[in-house]
Amino acid sequence: MDTSGVLVGSLGTTSTTGNDTFNAVPLTFTALDNLNGGAGNNTFNITATAAFSLAASAPGALVSNMQTANVIATAGVVLNTTAWSGLTALNVTDLTAVDTLTAAATTAITLTNTAQGANAITVNGGSTVAVTATGGIAAGTITVGGTTAAAGAVTVSSTGQAMTTGTQAGAITVTGGTSIAITQTTTGSGYTTNQTGTQGNVTVTGNASTTSVSSTQSAPATAATAVNANVNVTNAIAAVKGIVNGTVAINDLNAADATTATAASLAGTITSVTLANYGAATISSAALNTLTLSGTGTSIATLEAGSTSATNKTLTLNLGGGSHGAITDSSNQFSTVNAVMSAATTLNSFVDTAVRTLAVSGTGVLTLTATNAALTAVTVAGAAGFNGTLVGTGVTSFTAANTTANNTVTLTSTTQSYVGGTGDDTVSIAADSTRTITGGTGNDTLVLSGAAATYTTAVTGANVTGFENLLVSNNNGATYAMTSFPGNTFVSVGVSGGGTNLFSGVASTAALNLNAASTAVTVTYAGAGGSANSATVNLNGTVAAPVTTTLGFVSTAVTLQDINGVGPGTLNLVSNASVGGGLHTITTLTDTSLSNLNITGTGSVLITNAATLANSLTIANNNTSTAATTITTLTSTGNVMGQLNYSGTHAMTITTLTDSVANITIANANTGTTGVLTIGGFANDSLASLTMTGSVAATVTSAIATASTISSGTNNQNTSITYTIGNAGVKTVTLGNGTNVVVTGTAADVITVGTGANTITPGAGADTVVLGAGTAVSSIIMAAAANTYQAATAATIVSGITALTGIDKISGLQIGDTLSIVALVNTFTAAAATTIAGATGTTVALVRGSFATATNIWTTSATGTDTLFVYDIDAGGGNAVVEAVALIGVVASGTAAAGILTLTAV
Repeated sequence: MDTSGVLVGSLGTTSTTGNDTFNAVPLTFTALDNLNGGAGNNTFNITATAAFSLAASAPGALVSNMQTANVIATAGVVLNTTAWSGLTALNVTDLTAVDTLTAAATTAITLTNTAQGANAITVNGGSTVAVTATGGIAAGTITVGGTTAAAGAVTVSSTGQAMTTGTQAGAITVTGGTSIAITQTTTGSGYTTNQTGTQGNVTVTGNASTTSVSSTQSAPATAATAVNANVNVTNAIAAVKGIVNGTVAINDLNAADATTATAASLAGTITSVTLANYGAATISSAALNTLTLSGTGTSIATLEAGSTSATNKTLTLNLGGGSHGAITDSSNQFSTVNAVMSAATTLNSFVDTAVRTLAVSGTGVLTLTATNAALTAVTVAGAAGFNGTLVGTGVTSFTAANTTANNTVTLTSTTQSYVGGTGDDTVSIAADSTRTITGGTGNDTLVLSGAAATYTTAVTGANVTGFENLLVSNNNGATYAMTSFPGNTFVSVGVSGGGTNLFSGVASTAALNLNAASTAVTVTYAGAGGSANSATVNLNGTVAAPVTTTLGFVSTAVTLQDINGVGPGTLNLVSNASVGGGLHTITTLTDTSLSNLNITGTGSVLITNAATLANSLTIANNNTSTAATTITTLTSTGNVMGQLNYSGTHAMTITTLTDSVANITIANANTGTTGVLTIGGFANDSLASLTMTGSVAATVTSAIATASTISSGTNNQNTSITYTIGNAGVKTVTLGNGTNVVVTGTAADVITVGTGANTITPGAGADTVVLGAGTAVSSIIMAAAANTYQAATAATIVSGITALTGIDKISGLQIGDTLSIVALVNTFTAAAATTIAGATGTTVALVRGSFATATNIWTTSATGTDTLFVYDIDAGGGNAVVEAVALIGVVASGTAAAGILTLTAV
């Protein structure tokens, strides 16, 4: 700067109207400077590469007619501009360190500290004050107006707070200003997950001009380690950095103080307070009439201390969502609270012995956890609703006729009446209702929390009308007759507690809602609709972790029937359990006529026991859970179910199918790997015919002694068929390309399978086995002696002459497939011989030639396309008897090991 005298803007004259700029570089602004910007709108720029202190650098410098001063420093600024005339804007940017600013009431102060750390920021005076600090930690305080208040608005923004775990960001203290707005944000950058930091405490003291105060902090969070997903318990939850909100103390200049005799007679000035995310908060202002809340809050204590000048008896409570602790008015001043909703909000309580009226308006539902007993009126209007109990209050009537929102109210039905609106209202009563309770035009629910005998037709039946849903919430269980509630048309009945509950006279179209685990629920529908009825059961999951999800529970017994005990033909199960692997369990489902079962929802279903008299059952399973859908035991009562149909996007397992019908078809509309139907065990000793189409994985056993046919050639799922007795009747088995296992009996059975890895055990008799061509390894198992052609000695098998009566014929074997005779002797070893005579002792023979299937005559030939498998039945134990199996269409040699022969190329 010029150090030789006065430096005047615009050609050295103070009368110019030019807009001048003065730039001070390091060490050039000194005590000798006299800077006069002259007329115009002038700017003074100071740039310091280190700390800048006016008292240290230019203690006696004169500055005038500078409208804007811009100061940039790298290590702190200490600046008092009250002696600078004409200054209207002081803008300071500091990269770190301590900042102390003071300005006249005509100067707007803007301070930006980009790396506050543990350094203190102090600002006094100013027409307005705007402080933005980044990266504050413990001891990094911000104080505004400590000695001289701002004349106008004050805004403080502490962003990116970087306190370490277990510590708290620096306090923010503001005194004075017409309006005060404080914002704190943190990402927890100074600590890791499962650790917690606390935001700074806020203290505001108003002056005579202060009318409004707002404090906003980051949303709180509870520190937690990562949680792995647990099926039907919780989804995976990411680790969380804990954030605790700082306390907030707001004091009017004239806040009543028991130690100040005059305070109680002075009028307050702070009329409006806004809090968004806060710890324990206190507000002391006799003028308070508007409180705006959002986010999450610990508690609020208000204090007017009975000021003689505090005439405001009405508090406007603007609620913008979230959950808030108790509001306690220690002065017991407010008789009316107007809750203006902009979002659904939960408030623990409003404690004030003077309060009589709670008026809820706006948009959203106010959930009041504990209701003030002093209330005599609760009103709702517009799109606002109320959720809470009126029991124990002085309210005698509640009307929702003026609102479209959903209201949830618990009443003392002997002293309190209710009129519903257009929303879906829920009213809970514990006593026989002597007061009128009327549902509105919405889909309303009546909750009975008392014992069933409490509610009489003459009293509750006469006074409670207009409800569409009935819900029982007590845990004792009882019988509820719909005829006891003649003024209601229930489209659903339900339980949210345990015990054994019975509902009678239920409309045939009404749904059953199960909202919690229960012992037994029986629904008896009015009339004798029987199998023509269609029922819906909604399994409504309980809250899981995270709270946006639900999990399933166990319903021990669910019975659906008409007045004659006949179940509905169609059952729609809606399983709502959105947590990963969500699953509802019904231990015993009783629906005697079940013929159509439709499963939908976010959760799957496990039905331990189900039975039906129906001739056919169709299941459509489209739930979206990752959990398996299972019927542990499905019983055809009377063994008459001849058709089982399946469809849907979700797989299903019937662990045990109990049905001895002679002819049955199991059809799955799905043909691929999605929506597979698995029959874990189907034992049917009368099984004459089984047809399976689509994707059906089944394990079937039968002891039928007559002919039996299993047709499943287009089904490529894994199938196991075992005939335990086969002394009569041909078993004809046709399977697809799955991994199949087939065991047959003593007749001349015919087994045809696809290209999978098949394991076939043909029993006694001249069996025919056809294997599909594929790359999988298949195995033929000879389970006992005399299950194929048997000769006294190998010499009795004469090429081209001997008819090998009773021989098993295997087609489709490939190199790599195996033949097992372990069940006879497990000592067969070494390479196979190539002549019939070579089958002796522990050596088997694979003989090339041709087999005439019409005559069962074998002809040995070096050019033949078939192979005769010959083995000594006791591996040379003194019995010369040999057996033979015809391998059609394969020429192979092989090596035996421990009784298993593996085919190899010739």
